[in-house]
Amino acid sequence: MSYFSGQGRVYLAARDTNGNPLALRWVGNVPDLKVSLNVETIEHKESHSGQRLTDLQLIKSKDGEFSCTLEEISTENLELSLFGQTSSVTAGTVTDETLPTGIVAGEVRLLANQFVSAVLVTDSASTPATLAAGTDYKVHAAQGAIEFLNVTGFTQPFKVDYSFGAAKRTAMFKSPQPEV
Repeated sequence: MSYFSGQGRVYLAARDTNGNPLALRWVGNVPDLKVSLNVETIEHKESHSGQRLTDLQLIKSKDGEFSCTLEEISTENLELSLFGQTSSVTAGTVTDETLPTGIVAGEVRLLANQFVSAVLVTDSASTPATLAAGTDYKVHAAQGAIEFLNVTGFTQPFKVDYSFGAAKRTAMFKSPQPEV
């Protein structure tokens, strides 16, 4: 009797036109990995013996499935998992990013960028009022989100000025399903 613990590094690679692996890439910690092989057959039963025994098995198709849990959130793993493409965003500033109307207290709204700082929120009154950070809104800087705590007495839509840091964005379904 032999035992297998199933531990070790998992490497993935794109394949060339002949199906051979190209450069291997370690994907990080993989706590769960499953391989499933399937064969679809057509069975024919004889009708002359009275037993209806299988007298022919014809293989119709063979396929395999591989699934794993990736714990490392890297650009390459996101692109692979989401059929995505990654683009870089350079740091900058935004003036008067207009949020939708109808915001109520307790809502969280995303800004167009992440890693925000120096956030200033004003309303759309003829003489714009400035909302108070910590009292009227709370900034979730890494996500580029604003949680509105109080909107009473302000004229919507709200306008937001802020600075944002460099980031990478991975858009889903921008690439064909990769063969690895």
